[in-house]
Amino acid sequence: MKGSLKNENNTEKKHKVTECEIKEATANAVFAYEQRALKPLLDELPNNEKRYLVKMSECLNEDRLAKTADIASKLGTSANKLTKTRANLIDNGIIAAPEHGKVMFCIPYLADYVKKDAAVASAIEIARMRRV
Repeated sequence: MKGSLKNENNTEKKHKVTECEIKEATANAVFAYEQRALKPLLDELPNNEKRYLVKMSECLNEDRLAKTADIASKLGTSANKLTKTRANLIDNGIIAAPEHGKVMFCIPYLADYVKKDAAVASAIEIARMRRV
């Protein structure tokens, strides 16, 4: 039957999966993926590469592409000075350069995670400054 599962303990009982249960399961799966895959990945990156990814995530257009010039502008530098950082991220399969002057994320959910991680890091830094 579509949309219902048999109860493993009692085959006569059935359970219809609700939209709420699907949303909760999805949120739990994404959280687990972030903690087990994305967080360790970011923890291994140098700070300059993390900053690049955060600014890149802020520059994504509707096609999920970011202009390298826009990323450089947000970082307050030139695109030429970011060549090594961009190359390292490409070499490690974290981002790709599908068009001249544009980059994209290769790892699912990473763009959203780096924004979230940056927000948490900012909050922690503010708390440290205020000695909270």
